[in-house]
Amino acid sequence: MLEKFVGFLIVFLPSLFTIAIGLSHKLDYSRQAYIFLTPWSNGMKFASIPLGIGFMVLSLLAFVNPNSAFATMITSFSILCAGVALFYNFFPPRFLYPDWFTWIQDNHNKIWPLLRKEARKDYRGWYRRTKSHEGLVDWVEEMRLTNGW
Repeated sequence: MLEKFVGFLIVFLPSLFTIAIGLSHKLDYSRQAYIFLTPWSNGMKFASIPLGIGFMVLSLLAFVNPNSAFATMITSFSILCAGVALFYNFFPPRFLYPDWFTWIQDNHNKIWPLLRKEARKDYRGWYRRTKSHEGLVDWVEEMRLTNGW
């Protein structure tokens, strides 16, 4: 029984971490991933939520008879979650973007590379200033006026 519980924890705990990574991007705790682009800041932040859910459900196999129909359902659901994660990795869904980024894409997508460049110059100041939507709007308008965009 101890081996089953250890096997469960080996799969379950990383799945919680994976879901937390995805939620941190949606809840806007990882704003820098949109300013400083890195290989892991693109599609994986969206794929981590369904991937974590799939592994969380897969961890239940430690307590189920492997030949049962329930084990087949768990495995099928986990494979489905992996497929959704793969899809989200290449085609990120709009509803998982943070609200501030969706607003910039809707209203100022043409100048977003220029805005990102300006935000990199003073990231801490930009972060403090744009925590609210009003601050973000003011910052974008100031950038448009000062840089003549």
